Amino acid sequence: MVIEIADDGRGIDWNRVATRAKSLGLPANTAEDLETALFADGVTTKDEPTETSGRGVGLSAVSGVVVSLGGRIRIHSAVGQGTQFQFVFPFSRLRPSYHPGSHAV
Repeated sequence: MVIEIADDGRGIDWNRVATRAKSLGLPANTAEDLETALFADGVTTKDEPTETSGRGVGLSAVSGVVVSLGGRIRIHSAVGQGTQFQFVFPFSRLRPSYHPGSHAV
């Protein structure tokens, strides 16, 4: 199963991701490094945090849930055009398990 979320915003500023990743001691030499860093704790491209963003915890939390369900995340981003996240899950991991005597549907 694939869930896609997209916007038509500025896109990901990979240079800012690289700068922040390096400041945290994370690898930032390849596109794969930068995608991994984007989901690391403390990585943000915001200069100042707000009430809802800029603390570097949101994407890390999302990644944790996706991985715990056996999924993976694909990123497609273009500067000035927006970003698309694809959350790809094996269907077998998403079906509720039936346990005799339980009330789960």
